[in-house]
Amino acid sequence: MKTSFVANNPGCHRLIILFSGWSTSPDFYTGISSEGWDVMVVYDYSDDGVSVRIPDRYSTVLVVAWSLGVTAAEMALRHEAHRVAAAFAVNGTLAPADDIYGIPSGIYHDTEMSLNERNLRRFRHRLSTSRDPYRFPEDSPAAISPAESADHDLTISRLRTELRLLASHSIPASADECVLPWRRAFIGSADLIFPADAQRRAWEAHPLHPQICEWECGHYIPLSLIIDNILPDHTRIRNHFEASHDTYDANATAQIHIATRLAGMAGDLIADGDKPRYLLEIGPGTGCLTRRLQRLFSPEHATFIDLCPLSPFNMSPDERYVTADAEQWMAEAEADTFDFIASASTIQWFVDPRGFFSNAARLLKPGGRLICSTFVSGNLAELDALRPAPIIYHSSDEIYRMAAASFGNVSIEEEDIPVVFDSPRQALMHLKLTGVAGTAKSNIRNLLTSLPARPSLTYRALYIRAIKN
Repeated sequence: MKTSFVANNPGCHRLIILFSGWSTSPDFYTGISSEGWDVMVVYDYSDDGVSVRIPDRYSTVLVVAWSLGVTAAEMALRHEAHRVAAAFAVNGTLAPADDIYGIPSGIYHDTEMSLNERNLRRFRHRLSTSRDPYRFPEDSPAAISPAESADHDLTISRLRTELRLLASHSIPASADECVLPWRRAFIGSADLIFPADAQRRAWEAHPLHPQICEWECGHYIPLSLIIDNILPDHTRIRNHFEASHDTYDANATAQIHIATRLAGMAGDLIADGDKPRYLLEIGPGTGCLTRRLQRLFSPEHATFIDLCPLSPFNMSPDERYVTADAEQWMAEAEADTFDFIASASTIQWFVDPRGFFSNAARLLKPGGRLICSTFVSGNLAELDALRPAPIIYHSSDEIYRMAAASFGNVSIEEEDIPVVFDSPRQALMHLKLTGVAGTAKSNIRNLLTSLPARPSLTYRALYIRAIKN
């Protein structure tokens, strides 16, 4: 396999790996970018047994794989899977030549055996139709496979080899051999290459049960749209939480309950050790947790990090306020700096929660303590049917394993917090006045017609306590 960077920024610690669709050129993906991320394209799947090595400088890695690139990703990253925070499939499965979970095997192998320049163009023509919202530019020079314009025979031979090798690496959908953390599968309902029904069966049978997001389109989906879908929109999140700043505390019933319970857990930890001198709080917002911690102790130094500008909390004689992406800030901050880290209802927005725990442990001094909360699978499940791409929540077990990989002493507690409303409109206002509505790229106003007369929203909170060895 071969790799090519289409975005490469000095000092960048985050990487998106794009596994290209069969027969496309790396030039086809030029221009795909996202602020704060490098982008690397993997292509040419004709070398069996060749792995892709992830450069050491990257602390957070995402995989986006299109079509046969889904199988190629599993094949190429088998020895680097532990470094991948999440993987996303786009109109592909792990069994490319399969009558149940992929392309019907007869069609797949006939394509391999009869492939020529004419049939290759027919294949590209089927990537999208005149009615699809996304049109594959089949005649664009950038879409042409490497060497295609120079030597057609060489290209056809290589593409046949790719089909044969990828079919040989087919993995049954429910098999334990799956190594990548597939979190979401994007399926084109009108896909003429990978039948949509086969894709649904494949991902429903996958051990990780990734979310299935069905789009009304064909096989081709611009990967720039996929990246926009999977990465948190920090500008959008910041704007909506800023707009709800003055109304948050009066309406964030569940979040205030969570902050109160976290403060109680902090009190228990402090009772078992020295009072913290160096505090780091991630995502303090309006200070729901901060004010409750202030009743327990006054640190000598306090650092607060949030996407939004913060008002002084006057918790410590030496306070530092940082407006930044907390994940990136933590990855670059000095180790062994803090003896207490706190965070309430924030890390569910992080791209790499595993990296959060790793960095938290790195920033804490020996014996340092962490208290935090997040939301887990099933959170606000009442809204899932109304959102084209629900937020990716991890299970309690997954979060525990992430924390335990970095901390020697970890305990978790899960709690359901139902909030009942008198009307769908009241539920809509709750989401708006707490800023939650602004974090979902969906028409949340569907609530007005889709929820029952007296709806409830259930927050599924997870509390984590950890101590660094």
